[in-house]
Amino acid sequence: MNSHSKIKLALHLILPALIAFAVSFQTASAVTVKQTAMTVQTKIEHNFAKHDLLKNNDIHAVLYGHIVTLQGTVGTLAEKNQAEHEVSKAAKGYLIQNNLTVRNSDLTDSQLAGRVTNRLNKYLFYGVFDWVTPSADNGVVTLRGWAHERWLKGAFARQVAQVPGVTQVNNQIEVLPVSIFDNEIRHRAMRLIYDNPLYEMYAYDAFEPVHIIVNGGDVTLYGDVASTSEKGWAATLIKFGTNAMNIDNRLKVL
Repeated sequence: MNSHSKIKLALHLILPALIAFAVSFQTASAVTVKQTAMTVQTKIEHNFAKHDLLKNNDIHAVLYGHIVTLQGTVGTLAEKNQAEHEVSKAAKGYLIQNNLTVRNSDLTDSQLAGRVTNRLNKYLFYGVFDWVTPSADNGVVTLRGWAHERWLKGAFARQVAQVPGVTQVNNQIEVLPVSIFDNEIRHRAMRLIYDNPLYEMYAYDAFEPVHIIVNGGDVTLYGDVASTSEKGWAATLIKFGTNAMNIDNRLKVL
C-alpha cells in the first residue's frame, strides 16, 4: 500500500470520529447555553420576588443571546429603575433593554407637581438649606432649584421617582458650591429666624416654611409665611445679623 492510500485510509478512519466529536461538542455547548439562560432567568425572577417587584406589576424578562429585554408595566419610575438594577445583578455581562412602561395616572400636571412637592417636603433630608420647585408635563417632572450637598441632588430625584404617575425625571437641580463662608451665613441665618419669637410657631412645623439659599455670600429666601411683617423681618434679621452681601426676599405671604 503506497503512502497516498495509507493517508486516505487514515482519513476514512479518523473523519467519523472527528464529526462525532464536533456534534457532541456542539450539543454540549447548546445544553450549557440553555442551562446558563435558565439559571440567569431564575436569578432574575428571584430578585424580582425578593424586592416585591412582581406585586401589582406586570414584569417580564426575555432573554435572547446575551440580551435581557424588560417588558410590561410598573406602578412607578422607581420600580422600573429597580427592575433594571436587579437584572444587572443577576445577569452580569448581559445587555439590558428596559422597555417597561410606567402606568399613567389620572392626575393633572398641577396635581402631580403638588404630590411631588409633598413627597419632597416629607423627605427627611430635604431641609432649610435646600429649595426645589417641580413642574410636570404629561408625566415628565422637571426639578429646578438648589441642593446644599452634592448627594442630595440624586436623592431628591429618587424620591420623586417613587411618586405614582411620574414617568421621567428631568433633574436640573443646581448643587451649591462648598464654602465655609456661605455655611456660616446659612447656619447663622437659620438660628436668627427660627429662634426668633416671631417665628417660634414654625420651629415645631413638620415642614420648614422658610428656606435659606446661600450662594457666594448672597442669600435668597424662599417659602411661605403668614404675614408681611414676617416676610420683612426675616430679611432684616439676616441683613443685620450675618455677613450676607445681598438678600433676595422671595417669601410668599399666605
